[in-house]
Amino acid sequence: MSKSLGIGCVVLTMAGTAGAEAPPKEWPLPWPTSSEVELPAERELPEGSPFLGVCERLERELRAAESLMAAEVGCSVYKRYEGAGPIRGAATLRLVGDDLGITDVWFLAVETSSGWHLGPVLGDGSYTGVGGWSQGVTVDDIVVTLLDGAAVVVARARGFMEDTDLGVNAQTEEYSASVSVCLVTDSPAGAPACARALTHRRRTLSKASDEEKQVPPRESYGPLGTRDWSRPLTWDPKAGAFKVGPEKGKRPQGQTIPALPKRATAAAVVEAYAARAEKP
Repeated sequence: MSKSLGIGCVVLTMAGTAGAEAPPKEWPLPWPTSSEVELPAERELPEGSPFLGVCERLERELRAAESLMAAEVGCSVYKRYEGAGPIRGAATLRLVGDDLGITDVWFLAVETSSGWHLGPVLGDGSYTGVGGWSQGVTVDDIVVTLLDGAAVVVARARGFMEDTDLGVNAQTEEYSASVSVCLVTDSPAGAPACARALTHRRRTLSKASDEEKQVPPRESYGPLGTRDWSRPLTWDPKAGAFKVGPEKGKRPQGQTIPALPKRATAAAVVEAYAARAEKP
C-alpha cells in the first residue's frame, strides 16, 4: 500500500476463468473455455471461519431466486487481502458445486468494524449439465482507495457464455464486463453500500451449422447478428471519481442503465445502480 496526501491505493489482480487459461487483457474477445471445470481444492470453509456467514447468506439468496442448481455447495476463499481505513479486509469468495452441472459463483466480501459483509456477485460461471453449454468468469483486478475517512472498493470482472442448441440450429455467444463498487464510511455501523454496474455486453446469435436451412426461431432467440453495447466506468484513485465514457450501441434488453455525469463519485454510482435492480 502507498499513501500520499491522505489517499491510499491497493491493487490486486486475479484470474479465475472456467478454462485453463486467463484471457488476454484486450476486450472483448473470446478466451479458451472448457466444460471440464477444475473446482477449488478447498470445498468447505473450516468451522468458525468468519466467511461462513456471508457464504450462507449468498446461498440463501440464490436459492430464493431459484438460480442455484447444486443441491450441495462449498465455499472457498479465492483471495484475501488487507484493507485500509474503515475497511479491515476484503476477500473474493467462490461458491461451487457439481450436481446436475456446475455451480460457480464469484462474489466480493468486505470486512468493516461490524464484521464481514456480502458485496455484489462479481460473476456467475455456472452452467447446466446439458452439452454445448459453457461459461467462464475472470476477476481482472480489485482496487481499494482511501478518501478522507471513507474507503472505496472497485472490482472489475468479465464473463463469457456459449450455448449451442442443435435442435434449433442456434449458436449464442455472450461477453460481458462489469464494475462492482463498495463504499465504506467511517460510521459506527461500518456497513458497506455496494452496487454492480454493467459496462459492456456483446451478444451474438448465429446458425450453429450453415449447412442447415433451419433458422433459430426469432420469437425465442431474436434476430441473427450481434448486439453490442458499452459505457466504460474507469476509476481514478487520485481524483476519487469515475470517468464515465460515452454510451455506445443498443442497450441490452431488460437492462436498466441509469444516467451519470462524465465524472461520478463512488457514492453517485452506488446510489444510481442500487436503486435500480437489474431484471433477469
